[in-house]
Amino acid sequence: MEFIIKTVPEVGEFLVPDDVVLSLPSGLTIDKKDWHFLVSIPWEDKYLENIPEDFVDFFKFVLPYLNVRTINVHVAICLGYLDQLIAEFPEENINRRVVALSLILHDIGWSKLSDQEIANSLGVFGLKLTDVAMAPKKRHAIEGERLAKKILGEGDDDGEFLFEPKLSVQDKDLIFKSIRFHDKPEEVSGFDESIPNSERKMPIEVKLLVDLDHIWSFVHLDFWLDTIRKGIAPATYVQNLSKDLDLYFVTKPGKELAKKLLMERRVEVEELVWRIKSDGE
Repeated sequence: MEFIIKTVPEVGEFLVPDDVVLSLPSGLTIDKKDWHFLVSIPWEDKYLENIPEDFVDFFKFVLPYLNVRTINVHVAICLGYLDQLIAEFPEENINRRVVALSLILHDIGWSKLSDQEIANSLGVFGLKLTDVAMAPKKRHAIEGERLAKKILGEGDDDGEFLFEPKLSVQDKDLIFKSIRFHDKPEEVSGFDESIPNSERKMPIEVKLLVDLDHIWSFVHLDFWLDTIRKGIAPATYVQNLSKDLDLYFVTKPGKELAKKLLMERRVEVEELVWRIKSDGE
């Protein structure tokens, strides 16, 4: 892996893998000292390749709501893990469409928040949220559920996007519930996977959204982006992710996938450390 110094104007220079593209939104409304929180990975159509074909049209419809906080890239990359995680539950009658639509919609609420609120949400050095970060996290879920009801429609009413076959009322309610709880793993995790689905505290679809969403922090692109946004050394961030991992995921397969990805990030960080030492000799 090659590491190169990349410059983000008005923010700084960063030594990152050469495939990590960085940009800064224009017209920012926050103090310049906080601009690093809003550094992003720009959208490219190549990310559509990660999305299962049957959900590409809906993703494109929702895309205008995803163009903040690198959510567009986040959702596209995490959709690439959809079928992999579902396959880990062969005994479950998982509603794949509900999980996919929930993942596409879960972060649309960020489109309604200010630059400062988005910056506040990223002011943490690991996965555990501070009180300052928690407030915009809660608001984006509320706004996201409201927008999802507009897009999908409530009850038997049609929304802005028409599905074939139509979504049932139960499907919609489960999607809205998933959006509402996707950033609350501590509330979603209170169940035993050996208990029949109908008796669990939360449906498996909600569980899968939580883990598909949270896997993003362990993916190559976001790991390196977050070292910049959060202002944290890569080696320290690996340690913090490892420490918080078990409480951040709610299914065993989700945790195992995160551990595998974290091991890959650890190797990358070791390569960076070796590069820095070699350059200093």
